[in-house]
Amino acid sequence: MNGCPDTDGDGISDINDACPELAGTAAMNGCPDSDGDGINEKDDACPTEAGSIANNGCPWPDGDADGVADKDDACPTLAGPPSNNGCPVIPDAIIAELNTEGSMIRFRAESSTITGEDSQAVLAKIKSILDSYPKSQVVVEGYASSDGSKVYNQKLSEERAASVKDALTALGADTSRISTLGFGEEKPIGDNNRAAGRKINRRVQFAVGKN
Repeated sequence: MNGCPDTDGDGISDINDACPELAGTAAMNGCPDSDGDGINEKDDACPTEAGSIANNGCPWPDGDADGVADKDDACPTLAGPPSNNGCPVIPDAIIAELNTEGSMIRFRAESSTITGEDSQAVLAKIKSILDSYPKSQVVVEGYASSDGSKVYNQKLSEERAASVKDALTALGADTSRISTLGFGEEKPIGDNNRAAGRKINRRVQFAVGKN
């Protein structure tokens, strides 16, 4: 011991022993490994059951092979990083796509009724995102043109957002993961002084988080 103490008597001096009060082996830097899985007990979440490093020393299955044990995986059938509880993270490309006109739902003047195959395709896209990214939250944003009063347009924008949320719920989406906002005639993307501009301002668009 070259004059150094060896508190646990495992032949490894305390100064070089990662577990100075627990007898271990040189291979484990002085720490015990009761289950023989190559992970010292101080770092082993399951010290009496042999497991893998990927599962923190536990034998629990990892069905999606993402390094997060199924018992701790919020999305056990979808691969995702530990930082997101084993759930996939929405790619930036998908988030950017939701800001394009092709991902918006259009409405007729003074209406909150969803019509047209294009609108159904957008709804299906949003439902697919919710299914593929189970931790994601979607915000449905309703807008109106400048026709009518600001108070009327605010109410209409909220009704449009609510109509889309109801449609997503009808498709089987979890309503607790969908919130709505109405912006009235604010944030136009078209010129409200022109009929064509007002037409594209009567819309719903979507925002999602990274998860």
